Amino acid sequence: MTAFDWQLVRCGPCTLDLRNLIVLSPDPAVRQEIERDILRDYKDTLATEGGVSVPDADLLRSYRLSVLSLQIPCIGNGGIDDSPQRVAHAAWLVERVPRAITELNALDLIPN
Repeated sequence: MTAFDWQLVRCGPCTLDLRNLIVLSPDPAVRQEIERDILRDYKDTLATEGGVSVPDADLLRSYRLSVLSLQIPCIGNGGIDDSPQRVAHAAWLVERVPRAITELNALDLIPN
């Protein structure tokens, strides 16, 4: 028997997965240290393995936009009920996401 979980299947930029790995996994201070290295290693590996060669500036812009899009679950999570798990998850997102958005100057990508 095989089971498929289609809940997380989506079509979008590769930076959505990178965003989840980089912003949501390590401590924010560690994220700052490893972020550019992970992006560079990903880009280099993609090109080495026959994938598309993405200019550094394009990958960084896509990553910054992907980080900015994390604000949506940050706003929506935790507000539906007051279970301790939801509240803790919302607090965790609110700690990490705005900090990453600020440090990456991601708001600068929104047209005036």
